[in-house]
Formats: sequence, C-alpha cells, structure tokens
Amino acid sequence: MPGPGDHNKIIHQLASERLKPLGLIQKGRSRTWLDDHGWWLIVVEFQPSSSSQGSYCNTGIDYLWWPKDHLAFGWDWARVQTESGDFISFSGDLDGFETAFHSMVDGAAKVTLRHRRSQGSDDQTVLRGLTRRRRRRGTPLYSDYDVAAASGLLGDMKRARKAFGRIASTDDDQRDWVLRAKDTASTLASLLERPGDFAVELADRVAITRSALKLPEASLTWDPRTR
Repeated sequence: MPGPGDHNKIIHQLASERLKPLGLIQKGRSRTWLDDHGWWLIVVEFQPSSSSQGSYCNTGIDYLWWPKDHLAFGWDWARVQTESGDFISFSGDLDGFETAFHSMVDGAAKVTLRHRRSQGSDDQTVLRGLTRRRRRRGTPLYSDYDVAAASGLLGDMKRARKAFGRIASTDDDQRDWVLRAKDTASTLASLLERPGDFAVELADRVAITRSALKLPEASLTWDPRTR
C-alpha cells in the first residue's frame, strides 16, 4: 500500500527530471526550486494543501535587494493550471498521481522559460523592463522600491527619486514594515547623487538576503567592487 509520503517522492523525482536540466536548483530538501540569477530569482514552489495530500504549483519572480529571510512571489505570481485544475490531488493512486503531476511540472518548466524570456538575457535589459512595470496591487510600496532601485542603477535619478518619494509620502500607515520601507527609501534616496555608493548599498542588501536564504555568494555586474 502507498505510504503517506510516497507522492512526495514522485514530486521530487519528476521535478528533478524536468527542472534540473533547465538549471534550477532545489532549495534544501523542500518542494521549492529556484532559477538563480544573482540578484533575482524565478521561484517554483510545489505547495502542499493544508486539507489534503497533493500539490499546487506557484511561480513568480523575487528580487533580492529588499533584505528578508524568506522567498516571495513579488512579480508575475501565478499558479500553474493543468487539465485537472490548479491542484493535483493524491488519494492513494501513485500511477494516477504521477501521470497528472507530469502536466504540472511541465507547466512549471514552461512558465520558467517564459519568465526568462520576459526578463531578458542581461542585467541592463532586466532593469529597464522593471522600470516600466505597473505598480503591483496590494504591495505598491514594494513595487515602488523595485522601480526606484532599478532606475537608480540605470542612472535615471528622476524616476528613482519619484518612486522613493511615493514610499516616503505614505503617512497614513504606521505598520512596522511600512516604517522600515520609508526608512530604507530615505537611506537609498540619499545615495542617488553617488551612483557607486548606491550600487554598493543594493549589492550589500542582495548579499544579506542571499545569506539569509542560505544561497551561495553571487557576483553582480552592477557592483563596482567586482569590476
């Protein structure tokens, strides 16, 4: 009889077979896989359900210049859809689950490749694309932070100041993370006149996040210390 964890073995096996050849790495022994680009990640998470055995698949892009100790689906969050819907249920039929999960992991691979194409092949292209993004619903401060950071690295100080200014002008929300965002925006805005220092500060923030996520050190093309 199948054990309660046997479907997890199928998830790991099929994810490894499909995602490893694309260059994704498994985060520890979790059900999360990362397409690592130094200062940003494509995140693929095979999320369990709290009520039944099986898996969803969440995907998104996470920029690492906001120090944190967890992954986030900041931009382009989506759930992979299959013919069975967005959840592959396991009810004891290993063969049936494996067949259904094939379509989910194939969908995850396709979304990963689509994210790579939409982002671009080099840092300058990724940064330019980010400055043209619309603010994310529900998390406009993080959106402004991303746009401001990208604009500052590209030398578009007017756009960077405007985005940082939107964060600083958030006066009606006193939650801790909002206050931290305002303080961070003020610190980074003060460095815009010194582009090298601005780039170093963002690189250091990426390093903090990578360390907290237990990711290896990465060399960033826009860090003047590595040139």
